[in-house]
Amino acid sequence: MTQSSVAKTMLEDEGKKARESYFDRGREKFEALVKYLETSRATLREVEEDVDGRGRAIMRDLIQGNMDLRAMEEDKLAEVEGSDGVSRRHRRSDEERTIGTIFGDVVVRRIRYESREKVAGLCPLDGELNLPGQKYSYSVAKRLGGWAATASFDQAIETLEQTSGITVPKRQAEELVRSSSVDFEAFYRQRPVEEIQQDLTDTTITVLTTDGKGILVYPQDLRQQTRNKLDKEYGDKLYFRKRMAQVAGVYQVEPYHRTEEAVVSGLMTKRSKGTKRPRPKPRYKRVWAGIVDRSEQLIDTIFQEALRRDPKQRTAWVAVVDGAEAQISVIKDLARAYGVEVVIICDIIHAVEYLWEAAKILYGDKQAQHTWVTAQLHRLLEGKVSLVAAVIRRAKTRRGRRLKKAQRDTLDVCANYLLNHRSYMRYDQYLEAGYPIGSGVIEGTVRHLVNDRMDITGAHWRLASAEAVLRMRALKASGDFDAYWRFHEQRQLQRQHLQKYANAQLPTVLPTSCSGRGRRKGRRLTHLRLVA
Repeated sequence: MTQSSVAKTMLEDEGKKARESYFDRGREKFEALVKYLETSRATLREVEEDVDGRGRAIMRDLIQGNMDLRAMEEDKLAEVEGSDGVSRRHRRSDEERTIGTIFGDVVVRRIRYESREKVAGLCPLDGELNLPGQKYSYSVAKRLGGWAATASFDQAIETLEQTSGITVPKRQAEELVRSSSVDFEAFYRQRPVEEIQQDLTDTTITVLTTDGKGILVYPQDLRQQTRNKLDKEYGDKLYFRKRMAQVAGVYQVEPYHRTEEAVVSGLMTKRSKGTKRPRPKPRYKRVWAGIVDRSEQLIDTIFQEALRRDPKQRTAWVAVVDGAEAQISVIKDLARAYGVEVVIICDIIHAVEYLWEAAKILYGDKQAQHTWVTAQLHRLLEGKVSLVAAVIRRAKTRRGRRLKKAQRDTLDVCANYLLNHRSYMRYDQYLEAGYPIGSGVIEGTVRHLVNDRMDITGAHWRLASAEAVLRMRALKASGDFDAYWRFHEQRQLQRQHLQKYANAQLPTVLPTSCSGRGRRKGRRLTHLRLVA
């Protein structure tokens, strides 16, 4: 081996040892943990807790070693040009940031490039690491967002502390979840739909569905109209301290042909598990909810999502609603605006609820109520909606003064509901076409997205936090949480780092092709190159 080869080998060995030294602290703690386990006679619980706590410390030290090594190896650029066109030539090597990771705090040291002009400095290593704009790492934010979607913020913070050892103050936790949800709409706008479009057939039904649910918010977050009622008319009544969240869903499903008897049996008879006839399952279901925008805006996003999936309206579009006039009016307006045909169907379950209200007034016996509701349901499914309304009106007239005014008014409400919505209650035609006539999907979505989280006892919501939590829950319910997070981190990289540099790209260095003093003195001269 030549003298130069020996020297080269020695230098490589020294470099390897120097790199490995950054992980000595983690390595030493790991060896100490192994020795402890070799001699420990503690209970299993005590061993688990010791390994958990000491293991986190080891992981933190290993991450710190990686940060220190990368700081040591960071190339010194001759200059860095920002998106403002200013070249930053002054280097500061003592810049530090503390980042809270899932294993504890680590310190990131990096070079900051500054200019004599009054412009912000730039740290290229921040972009390489994709550091967040605030203290806590994206892993911490992701875990916190996932847990805040299923439990209260206090419980989410406690779970984070128990599983990672890091504590996030509540206000910062809420801010983390809010900032984590900012790319929700952009994520769904760019989601590929080719797989959905390839799976569509001439018989497929595209279902658009929506419903509303009130959420208890602080008075300053109520809509102005509700706030006026709260102040002037209703005092501190709980109902009028709620703001309506709109829940939405879009999915594809194949026709489900069933008989009138099958529908009546399903609604009026308690069945044991396993006896129901299997029905086609919804495919590519996306559900979401919003409380900031008005219901018209959220319903508009339903149409946008349906158009992304089926731009030429190859499938039949069906909108299942609960009968709210405002919703129906918005759907009809949007259908005209987008030039699409939508079959609006009033949910059969809401219609049956009106029948039960009437039956409880007209009959005292539960069996008689059941028999009457069953008979009227048959008529509804035959498309005889006006006949059912007439039956209710005649029954009210026959009983006359035996009914209280409130009861007569309730019967009128039931009859009017049927008459006003008979255009959307052509259940005989819907059954023949195999269309869905129940709002089970959206009702379940309301319970899961809104009730199970937003109605936690004593919960009062600020608008931004409620919107963020609803988005996190929607991502989980649609199975898109992990995919969203990858998209969100890429968007954060663009916002927090890339857009600050010339051509929106991080700088890198290449050896300058020069000869002379720089080479002879052993200096590595560099120049800025933009990554293509």
